[in-house]
Amino acid sequence: MLKALVIKQYREVFKGYYVNRKTGEGRSTAGVLSLFALYGVIMLLLCGVFYALFLSMTPLLGTEDFRWLYFAVAGLLSVMLGVFGSVFNTYAALYQPGDNEMLLSMPIPPTTLLLSRLLLTYGMSLQYSALVWLPAVLCAWLHGCAGTAVVLFDLLLALLIALFVTVLTCILGWAVAQIASRLKNKSFITVLLSLAFIGAYYFVCLRSQDFLMSLVANQEKVSGVIRTWGRLTYLLSRAAGGHGPSMLLYALVVLALALGCFVLLSRSYVGIVTKNRGEKKAVYRRGAGKARSVHAALLDRELRHFTSSAVYMLNCGLGVALLPAVAAMLVWKGAEVCAALGELAAMAPELETMLPLAVVSAVAMVVGLDGIATPSVSLEGKSIWVVQSLPVPAALVLRAKAELCILLNALSALPSAAVICVVLGLGLLPTLSVLLFLLVFVCYAALLGLTLGVKMVNLSWTSETTVNKQSMNVIFSWLGGWGSAIACVGLCVLLRGALPTELGLVLAAALLALPTVLLGRWLRTRGAESFEVM
Repeated sequence: MLKALVIKQYREVFKGYYVNRKTGEGRSTAGVLSLFALYGVIMLLLCGVFYALFLSMTPLLGTEDFRWLYFAVAGLLSVMLGVFGSVFNTYAALYQPGDNEMLLSMPIPPTTLLLSRLLLTYGMSLQYSALVWLPAVLCAWLHGCAGTAVVLFDLLLALLIALFVTVLTCILGWAVAQIASRLKNKSFITVLLSLAFIGAYYFVCLRSQDFLMSLVANQEKVSGVIRTWGRLTYLLSRAAGGHGPSMLLYALVVLALALGCFVLLSRSYVGIVTKNRGEKKAVYRRGAGKARSVHAALLDRELRHFTSSAVYMLNCGLGVALLPAVAAMLVWKGAEVCAALGELAAMAPELETMLPLAVVSAVAMVVGLDGIATPSVSLEGKSIWVVQSLPVPAALVLRAKAELCILLNALSALPSAAVICVVLGLGLLPTLSVLLFLLVFVCYAALLGLTLGVKMVNLSWTSETTVNKQSMNVIFSWLGGWGSAIACVGLCVLLRGALPTELGLVLAAALLALPTVLLGRWLRTRGAESFEVM
């Protein structure tokens, strides 16, 4: 039974790679291989980034007394990325899958169901933590730290680090589940807690270069701190260097933590899944109703759907909160930023004309990640018949989905970009050209994402994470938005000698407006017809 449940979990995650979710037909061998190849290329690029990071730490490998410090930092970073990458999926994967009630009604022991969920969480943790650990150990192998025991232990540690990350994410997910089961607005609480975690994470990332430089400069002091307060990390680093007793002890500690975590979760799993102690039944109160248009009602429906799901908001709307935070940080550090730009402008006078393009690139990249409209059709799930049965045109339903994405991104991106332009000292015309391009890009990204959401719809999901983060339409929406932004900025760079940057951005906005209009027309016609027969 456990094997069947685990296979079911992983098939749902990778179903979009070998099955066309819209038609239900299997993809061709070439299509499957191409999708997996694209996924592999993305993973390799991320591994290359971390490999370059660990190249700067290779001086530690040349000193026998401090070689373990290299592996300690690698272990800490892999745990951090593993927790960051999988913590947002753990709560949804363990406690919020749509098939929980159905599986619990079957003669399946709850512990077996929980174990199958945990094995899926372990797979996600392994994917993220290995992105750091494997490039780190490969860099160490290529710089003289290699041997049979070292290579074997390093590969085993990749599995153990992922298990430790799973324990940490399960503890965080369990804590969120306990809190959420007692709160009414659990989605917003989850989002606020997650944003706090993200803020702390990125603060550490921004200071990582300073940390690495101070680490190399103060090896003895840092090593003393880790040996005193980070015994588990010290065991990991010693094991990575080929020390057998440390490897055995680290494995026993991690396995004991995993067993304790499983026992804790098994005792509260059914209670959290089946109870909702914080929710109260709706009580009807007589009062005057407010009349509003069909369009306003549909837009309000989409907004309620978005704000009622923490998974939806975190995976598809994170940039809505991120851009104002970045703008506020620039206001806070404005003097320092302008001083640094002044020094760079003295060395490279053309930098001033490139600043509008830099602002456009940065904001457009974040907007490209906010694909709120992309999974909106799939999130209707098997209840899509409800909105299809409403006496409203399908084109109006799709319009509401696109407009929510446009409104949220525009209200976040445009004021933030304006503040950034003012802090950087851009003039009126450059600022207006930046805002014009971003307005067109926001509309284009929303319509592109919704088009992909209609053409690659998935209505048979059991967890919202599947359609919010793991669907091919979401990935293609990111790549399409980023590719279009890069192409437009590249065009402005090529035309910089013939046209001012402001006119280049206006021309790029005009060119981008053409596919935007075509996408909107397709959604009103063929897209609406496809939506009606889903």
